[in-house]
Amino acid sequence: MKRIHISKNPNLVFDPNFKYTKIPDLFKPEGLWYGIDGAWKEWVKENQQDWMWPYEYEVLVDKTNLLVVNAGNMTEFMDEFGFLPEYLKGLDFFQPRYMEVIDWNRVKEKYDGIEFNPYHRNLFNDPMWWTTIDCDSGCVWRNCFLERG
Repeated sequence: MKRIHISKNPNLVFDPNFKYTKIPDLFKPEGLWYGIDGAWKEWVKENQQDWMWPYEYEVLVDKTNLLVVNAGNMTEFMDEFGFLPEYLKGLDFFQPRYMEVIDWNRVKEKYDGIEFNPYHRNLFNDPMWWTTIDCDSGCVWRNCFLERG
């Protein structure tokens, strides 16, 4: 299995102390994102061609403390880390857990990264955050190295 990050930067270095300046995303964690076995490159090619950047890095991950989430364990993951934002409580949704989001800070306290593999989307049954993942992919915030391809 290859974990590939594509970038505009020809000299990208993983920095676990990097401070993100964008508003935190309720649907996805912040960190270094990568696709698994070409899945991200294929998704970009089909959906967002202006993101097909020229530099490719293999992400070498320490899997000791890497959480893998897929359809088989998503319920347990949401039981531990999911919550319904206060402003959505009391509203009626077609799927009970559809609008739950993940407390990514709690996930980051416990794990060095997360992978969504295999990733399969079912828009009618999955929580909204899951539908934003796009493809077999992962995100790391600690314990990884980059090797330029």
